[in-house]
Amino acid sequence: MKRSLFVILLALCATAGLLRAVVEAPQGLRAQYIADAAAGGGTTTRVDSTPSTDAVTRAWRGSPPERFRAEWSGYLVVGQAGTYTFATTSDDGSVVVIDGDRVVDNSGAHGLVTRSGSMRLARGSHLVLVSFTQAGGLYALEWSWARERSSLAAVPSWALWTKRTSYARALAARVLDPLLFVLLVATAVVGLRQAWQARGRETIAATRRWWSDGAGRRVAAMRQWRSALLRRVLPPIVSLAIALLLAEGVARLIFRTVRSSGDARTFFATRASEPDPLNNFGYRDITVPAKNARYRIVVIGDSITWGVGLSEAERYSNLLRSRLGDGYEVFNFGIPGHNMPEHLDTLAPALSASPDFILLQLYTNDFETPDMVRPRGRPLLPWPSLDVWLLRSSAVYTMLAAQWPRIQEVVGMTETYEHYMYRYLGDPQSQQSREGFGMLHQFIRRSREAGVPVGTVMFPNPGVLGKSYAFDYIHDRVHGVCVDEHILCVDLRQPFLTHFTDLNDIVVSPFDGHPSAKASVVAADAILAEFQDVWRQKN
Repeated sequence: MKRSLFVILLALCATAGLLRAVVEAPQGLRAQYIADAAAGGGTTTRVDSTPSTDAVTRAWRGSPPERFRAEWSGYLVVGQAGTYTFATTSDDGSVVVIDGDRVVDNSGAHGLVTRSGSMRLARGSHLVLVSFTQAGGLYALEWSWARERSSLAAVPSWALWTKRTSYARALAARVLDPLLFVLLVATAVVGLRQAWQARGRETIAATRRWWSDGAGRRVAAMRQWRSALLRRVLPPIVSLAIALLLAEGVARLIFRTVRSSGDARTFFATRASEPDPLNNFGYRDITVPAKNARYRIVVIGDSITWGVGLSEAERYSNLLRSRLGDGYEVFNFGIPGHNMPEHLDTLAPALSASPDFILLQLYTNDFETPDMVRPRGRPLLPWPSLDVWLLRSSAVYTMLAAQWPRIQEVVGMTETYEHYMYRYLGDPQSQQSREGFGMLHQFIRRSREAGVPVGTVMFPNPGVLGKSYAFDYIHDRVHGVCVDEHILCVDLRQPFLTHFTDLNDIVVSPFDGHPSAKASVVAADAILAEFQDVWRQKN
């Protein structure tokens, strides 16, 4: 009966553990604590179950500096759609941002003050950012919510996740976490008791007999053990080496057509053919002649416009050139790695080419500012030189290294890129948001001052594009800038979702997330649909 009980408990533990792994128990919000420069600076990153005074105290081990900032980012899970009221009670300032909208503005240096705000939320996960600023003296922070007209209550920790999830999964994790703990404790108690009763005395007796034998017999037994170990370990090592060599050959054969990668250090990137020659302006395109009677369009952008992984003919700029016909000229001024600061720098040579129109290609990372520090995961191997050599030499290692950052994100070792971006840019009033989108305003106004109209085309991030797209707030703000500046803009979120049933078709390959040739066609179609009438009127 006792053995049956242990087996039953073990099975229940395995089942609960498997279910817990499937639903992934909630981890709260990823927190970052930044000390004031006067206090020596420094940043501490951790995961807190919920933003609170206690969380701040624990993070600073009971002795926070006089001035500091704290930010919590992640996802808030909502079980029922409706209008929710959020409130913070803080000393000093606090802000709550949900899905890119500032819901609670309790900022500034002040004593204990409560402020609230409301917004309508659908069922499911929502991006959330809670920030707190301590200007000196006492500190306090409480965060609460209420649905419709109910009373405010503390936001529960089970509703806070470091990754997007459903309400059903959050609810399941809420139940499984304490259940698994209880089962593990019960199983350990029953198992240890049975083990002691059944084998404890026999084990002690066997150990005593072993040490009572002579030294010679112990040495002989140790040698025999080493010999057996070699016979068992050596064949698997040889088999593993052979398997790796075969896997390398198969990987190279399967992906023999891949000639580009999102990481220039990897095996697939080193396969790239010789780079295309540059024109008289230093860009990957045909020579820009002196201004003539044809309507001239200059496209400014990053690696998407440059065409990583594509031939020149497959780029959307070249497709525009061929479709518009002889009355038009389209020149590509794209450079990999460029963001808004570099786009502003590119505007000067672009204007010197005497364009009639400038098309600015944008991507989510264009609004990163120099003071934003990207999360960096650990390399697959701790030896940098070996890691670099294997990345350049092995297709299998490149494939493993591509998955390693995602594994680190899943287990919480590193912050996801989506969290990082939302932490800095989620609040439309943050310094980084004002700086990044302010540069877009500058670009448009400088072009307008030079007498050249401008438009934009915004490419989505295909890796997370879907029903719950993590960068909607960035696209929406770009649209807001276009409305404010009275210019035409193309947003490729919906065209891509409409034309691609398999989102993997949007990218060049599993190793290169740049837009594919098919995506370039969709982009060119959407650009022509938006701008063709304007270009014809001016031509």
